[in-house]
Amino acid sequence: MIYVRILAFFIFLVISAHAKLQLMEWHSDNWPRPFLIPVKEGKTPQQVVAQYLRLIDTTPELAELLWDAKIDLGSSRFYPLEMTGSKVLLLANRAQDYTQNSERVNNLSKILVKDKRSTYLLPVAIVGILSGKEKQEFYDLVADKFPVAFALGGDDVDPKYYKSKNFHSHPQSTVRDQHEISFIQNYYRRGKGFIFGICRGAQLTAVALGYKLIQDIPFQILNPIKHQNDYHALVFKPTRNQMLSLAVGVDKNVNVKSIHHQSVQFHHDGPLEIAALSEDGVVEALEDKHGKALLVQFHPELMIEPIGEKIISQTLEQTKKNQRRSCFKFY
Repeated sequence: MIYVRILAFFIFLVISAHAKLQLMEWHSDNWPRPFLIPVKEGKTPQQVVAQYLRLIDTTPELAELLWDAKIDLGSSRFYPLEMTGSKVLLLANRAQDYTQNSERVNNLSKILVKDKRSTYLLPVAIVGILSGKEKQEFYDLVADKFPVAFALGGDDVDPKYYKSKNFHSHPQSTVRDQHEISFIQNYYRRGKGFIFGICRGAQLTAVALGYKLIQDIPFQILNPIKHQNDYHALVFKPTRNQMLSLAVGVDKNVNVKSIHHQSVQFHHDGPLEIAALSEDGVVEALEDKHGKALLVQFHPELMIEPIGEKIISQTLEQTKKNQRRSCFKFY
């Protein structure tokens, strides 16, 4: 095993020597975690960030997302991405999640640091500054360096991405959805990392994998329970990998925090299977059949009860064991 790891490391060095992009950490005291940015060959991080900010400023759908991030290039700090340690990438698309008081980002970071994992934020639509070839290189670099990606909660997904008319979806950002779906599809296709989707992140990942959404549970579901800002029970279902069941443990009497009015419309022909429902039949958790993703409609990172943290930490412990068993498997 040690020889395989050494060989893989030298292969990585050879590949890196010919890479035209470098992953950099963009730090500021004004947001909760460092941003991950791609720096092109011959460019400085400051030039890349200036280009990115011009993209944000000139794209109306994106301009409001960094409204309170207090981006100050003068106080920004840039470092090459650390080579060591286990890393987690957070896909955040709410303006609040780029600020110091983001409850979901801060809570997730506290949970993950206990497992000795460092967290980074993927700036929304950052690949918009890259060419097609550069985007693919960026996706590949991220898949190699980040064994876990969290897709976080936020606004509704634009129904155009699951070929439906909009009748109860609000608000949306078509540009933001486009970039996040592209990232998820490429990350999933590489097969090297694990996707943990939460609320919108679960819906978005399902859409990226070919599923549709129920646009409004109170309108489309007969006699629904309360899903918006409330707690409700889970009804567990058997799956191939039993990721959620193993994370929860023997006590299946679990109540979870729910903040949503949409959900995934499940079908049996795709790569996902149902891991949990609510009592009204709404999909609350999905697992990838090959163990590459857990998608939960509820918010474990916002629960004050220990079960929320347990679901996150135990799920990632399972993925860590799977990655150890596969060692350096190339896809």
